[in-house]
Amino acid sequence: AQIAHIDTVVIRDVKSWVRGTNAHLPGSVRVVWATPVSDDFHARFSAQSRSYQYVLLNDSVEGALTSRSVGFFHVPLDTQAMQAAATMLLGEHDFSSFRAAECQAKSPVRTLYQATIERRGRHIFFKFRANAFLHHMIRNIVGGLVSVGAERHSQQQFMDILKARNRVVAAPTFSAAGLYLTDVEYDPGFGLPVGAAPLERHPFLANAISSMHKTRIKICGVRKVEDALMAADAGADAIGLIFYAPSPRAITLELAIAVRDALPPFVSTVALFVNAERARVIEVCNALNPSLIQFHGDEDHAYCASFARPYVKAIRVGASMKADDLLQLQVTFSTAKALLLDSLSAGQYGGSGESFDWGLIPASMCERIVLSGGLTPSNVGNAVRKIRPWAVDVSSGIEMGEGINLKKGIKDPEKIVAFISAVRSADA
Repeated sequence: AQIAHIDTVVIRDVKSWVRGTNAHLPGSVRVVWATPVSDDFHARFSAQSRSYQYVLLNDSVEGALTSRSVGFFHVPLDTQAMQAAATMLLGEHDFSSFRAAECQAKSPVRTLYQATIERRGRHIFFKFRANAFLHHMIRNIVGGLVSVGAERHSQQQFMDILKARNRVVAAPTFSAAGLYLTDVEYDPGFGLPVGAAPLERHPFLANAISSMHKTRIKICGVRKVEDALMAADAGADAIGLIFYAPSPRAITLELAIAVRDALPPFVSTVALFVNAERARVIEVCNALNPSLIQFHGDEDHAYCASFARPYVKAIRVGASMKADDLLQLQVTFSTAKALLLDSLSAGQYGGSGESFDWGLIPASMCERIVLSGGLTPSNVGNAVRKIRPWAVDVSSGIEMGEGINLKKGIKDPEKIVAFISAVRSADA
C-alpha cells in the first residue's frame, strides 16, 4: 500500500518502470504499479489519510509459522473493553503518550478517524485510520489497548494516559510483527490506481481475512409475523421494525412484540425511530427490548447516546455530501455501533428505493457501515463486492410490485431469497 514518487526526465512505458525497478529491489519489496502524475503530486504531502492494521494472535502458545507475521499475547483479552477504550481516541488529540522518543514530527497532534477492533477466532484485528501517525504510535496504542483487554489498566486509566501526554506512563511498545500499512488515501483527481494491500498478498493472512467477514443482512419494514419468519428462514440476520407513524411500513408495538416472540434464536430485532419523543423510545424499548435501536431522523449524538442502548445512526447521503463529511460524522457519532448510509430523498426518511453514489464512501469506513438505499437483488452483489460493508439493509427492494405498483410493506418471498443469495455469493 506504500506509494512513492520520483522526478525524472526519462520516458519509459509504465510496465518497464515496474519490471526494471523490481529487478534492483530485494525479494521482500515489490513495486506493483507505476503511473505518471501531475507536478503538484507528492507521495507524502498529498496524502489525505493513512490506514494500518495490526494483527494479533491471542492464544496460549505462539504460532510457529506466523511468529514474524502477527503479534502475540498469551492472556485472554476482552475485546469489548479494548474497543470502548479505542473509541476514546477518535478525533483530534495530542498523542505524546503514544509517541516514540526518537519521533521527529513537529507536532504530536493527530486526528484519528477509525479505531476498530474485531476478534476472529484466535486472531484480533486492530484497524486504524488517521490524517497521519507518529513514530511507533500504533504499536504503542496497541500495547495500551492490550493492557486494557488484560485488565491491567481500566478504560479510564487508558484515557488518563492519553491526557498525560507522557510516554513514560504508557504501556510498552508492542512488537512490529503484525503491523501492516493497508492504504494511503489521495484526492481521486490524481487518478492513482488501486493497488493490492500487503495483507491481501500474504499467504497466511489472505486466508484469515477472506474468511473473517460475513455481510450481515437486515430486512426492514416488516409488518407481519409470517414475513419475519420467511426472512429469517431465508437467512436474514436482523428484522427492522419501524415505529414512525407516517411510514407505510409502520408497525404497532403489539405486533412488533409478536414478531420478536416468533423469531428463531440469533435473529435480532431493530427498532427504528424518526425524530421520536423520548417517552416513545423508552416505551418501545422497555416493552420490546430490541437488540438495537436505529435513529433515522435528525437526531444528534447526545440524544442517540442518552438511552444507554446500542444504536445505529442513519445518515442520508445527498449529492452535496463529501467523503470528509462522512468521516466527520463517524467521529461525531463515535458511540454508534455503525452508521447506516441511506439516500437523501426529499420529504422521506428512508424507504425511497433510491441509491446514492457509493464512491463517496471512504474505504476506512466500510467495515463499520450499514449500506442502504436502493438495494435490490440485482445490484446488492456488486455493492457488497465494491464496498464490503459490515451489513446491508433493504426494504423497498424486496417488496411486491415495481415502481408505482410497489406494495410498500408487503414483502416478496422470491425477492428476499434472491437478495440474500446475492449477498452470500458476493461474500464467497
